[in-house]
Amino acid sequence: MTGIILDEKGDFKLAGGVIALADADGQSIENLLKANRGEFKEAPLVGGEVQRMQNGTPSPLWCASVKKQIQSVGLPVKSVTMTVDLITVK
Repeated sequence: MTGIILDEKGDFKLAGGVIALADADGQSIENLLKANRGEFKEAPLVGGEVQRMQNGTPSPLWCASVKKQIQSVGLPVKSVTMTVDLITVK
């Protein structure tokens, strides 16, 4: 999906004085994983809440839940897996 690209600080990335557009699937997935529930007013149940899991034990159903959330925003995803230090979305 083509969308507006953000830089590392979260600001619009500019290319030649205009807002950059490119494939934004990875960026959208990253934003969803970092978001807490309630941050997206139009979809209050969407949010991976990764920060809440950093110092605790994640739910065994987290991967399935996140997969459904990613699919609900229109991105095709086959699987979501999680290890101690890596989240993989295919």
